[in-house]
Amino acid sequence: MKNLDLHEWSFSKGEKYAIRWLESHGFDVTLNKRHISVDVFTVSKDGITDTFRLPLGDSKINYRKVMEQFERNFSMLTELTRLRQEAKVKEASQNATDFS
Repeated sequence: MKNLDLHEWSFSKGEKYAIRWLESHGFDVTLNKRHISVDVFTVSKDGITDTFRLPLGDSKINYRKVMEQFERNFSMLTELTRLRQEAKVKEASQNATDFS
């Protein structure tokens, strides 16, 4: 994880869990900001970069569920990015054949 100098106080169990989860699932993790109620990370994997906000301060937070939801969201972002790229390629090839 990058930007460890931003941690003015020690990480909670939930924060440690989330960071370990991200790293073990192949994400490059950069800590951007730490607030009392949320940590803000930049995460990237397979050329896709996103912002991840980890909620803090509530003892009832189920961090496993938070990470599962993030995984679903990131998978959807990856799929949308792939589809957009395919659409651009298809449009470019269509435009090339229109001028032939």
